[in-house]
Amino acid sequence: MTATDFKFKISSSRNLGWKKSKLSLSASYRKLKLTFLRLSWHLKGYGTVAGIMFLVLLSMMYLNLHELVRKSSQKV
Repeated sequence: MTATDFKFKISSSRNLGWKKSKLSLSASYRKLKLTFLRLSWHLKGYGTVAGIMFLVLLSMMYLNLHELVRKSSQKV
């Protein structure tokens, strides 16, 4: 199925009522999926680095919060 056939299928389904929304939802899901695949392909190496940096940031925030809670409980 080519892109032209797919566009024709969407335009010809306009008279189907409730099935139109289901078809357009399916089309938008496919478009989102393709966009995500392209993005993940381009960011293959950078995604892992960003993921590691994000995990390090989360662990630092957790340790800082844990230390603040520990200090506040010692004062009481």
